[in-house]
Order: sequence, then C-alpha cells, then structure tokens
Amino acid sequence: MTPHEAVQIAAEFTHQNRKLFGERIAFIRDEAQIMSTGGLHIPGGIVKQSGTIVMVGVDVDTAKHDVKIGDRILFTRYEPAAVGLSRKDGSEAVIYIVHVADLYVGWDDPELRKEYMDACEALRIDT
Repeated sequence: MTPHEAVQIAAEFTHQNRKLFGERIAFIRDEAQIMSTGGLHIPGGIVKQSGTIVMVGVDVDTAKHDVKIGDRILFTRYEPAAVGLSRKDGSEAVIYIVHVADLYVGWDDPELRKEYMDACEALRIDT
C-alpha cells in the first residue's frame, strides 16, 4: 500500500471515530521493495521497515514524541501486532500497532499531511 492510500484510510478511521488506546501508534506498512531500481534482488531481511501513521493512541504525548497522522516512520524489525479493519468500500485494511517507544525514526511529510487534511475535509470531520 502506498503512503497516499494510507492517508485516505487514516481519514476514514478518523471519520468512523475509531480510537487507539495507550501509548501506541497504528500504521500501514509500505509495500516491500524486493528489487532495487537497478534490478538487484533485495533479501527480505534488509528490506526497510517503513510505514505511514494512520492512528495515534489517546495516551501518546504528541509534544514529547512528535508523532501525528500522516508521518512516515521506521519501526523495529520485530513483527508488530496486525489487525484487519473494514473500510467504507467493504475492503479490509491491515494496520500494524506498536508502542510509540518502538519507533526508530519519524519524519513529517507535508504533502501527506495535506492529503490527510483534505480527505478529512471531504468527509467533513475535525482533526
């Protein structure tokens, strides 16, 4: 799933008033890249563990951890908890849940944040 699809799902979850409890974040994993742009095979063990945040837990101190919906992240190599959630179009999205302390790197993607805000506006919800 692409980051652009992830922010659409984030807006749907916000619209559905879904909440994540504790100091956890939920994200959608990026599509694994198994071939480099030069055509070389990348072994599964070194494929980057990255994703896009779609939910932030109610107990996460966002000032301390500086995470928000639409941020891109790198997370621990250990397998996070996977949960399937229904979307409004009837399909299912798999989200992954980790403790906020298990994040290695996060970066703000202003373009994705704007897409998320626009999607929420289209669904007429406050963020």
